[in-house]
Order: sequence, then structure tokens, then C-alpha cells
Amino acid sequence: MAKSKGTGFRQIIVLGAGAIGSYYGAILSSGVPNKENAKDSLYEARRRYIDECVGVVKGEVVALDPSIAEEVNSTLALYSNRSSMCQDIIKGKRTEIDFLNNKISELGRKHGVPTPVNDTLTALIRFMEGRKWT
Repeated sequence: MAKSKGTGFRQIIVLGAGAIGSYYGAILSSGVPNKENAKDSLYEARRRYIDECVGVVKGEVVALDPSIAEEVNSTLALYSNRSSMCQDIIKGKRTEIDFLNNKISELGRKHGVPTPVNDTLTALIRFMEGRKWT
């Protein structure tokens, strides 16, 4: 049971990093100067996101392989276009934010673990949902 639960959390964490990737995708398609530097600039957000998620998962008594940070960074390093979450936002669709980042926030509250990064990502994505972006 713990193994499958750990695998599920790992998937939530990697997919939830798509919220950060959504902003990167928006930057790539914008007129922002020096946008090639955005990926590196988001490193601190990724680090805090991972630390937060690992702290919440510990509250669920699940141990994650320490390579989770590498997996998230590798996944986001591949972003060269818009993530699926970013595409949903552009199309005016609801995203999976409630099942990813907001789930981490809910579990953080359950275990008394602060989740400011996931709370912020959830709020920003919800703000972007339902708006016209084309």
C-alpha cells in the first residue's frame, strides 16, 4: 500500500510542477525580453515547491525517493512550449489544479505543514482559468 501511495504522490508532485511550467510557457509565448533566462529564474520556485511537497508527504507517512527533485527539474527542463495546464488556460478550460497543487495544500493543512508555494500556484491558476487569453 505504501509503495502505490508513494507512487501516487510522486506523480502528483511531478504533474503539479506543471503549474510552474504553465507560467514558463506563457513567458515563452509573450514579448518578455530575455525570456530564455526564465527557466533558470524559476529554479528557486521549483526548489521551494519540492521542499514543500516532500514535507507534506512525510505527514502522510510516505517516504519518497530523493530523486524526486531531479525528476521535477528534468521534467521542467524539457518545457520548450506550453504545458497542458497552460493550454487548458488558453482554451478557457478548467485545469487539474485542484487535484494537484490544491491537494498538496489540503494535506499540508491536515498535517500542519505550511504550503505557501502550492497555495500561491493554486490561486494564480484559478485566477487565470476562465479568462480569455487569445
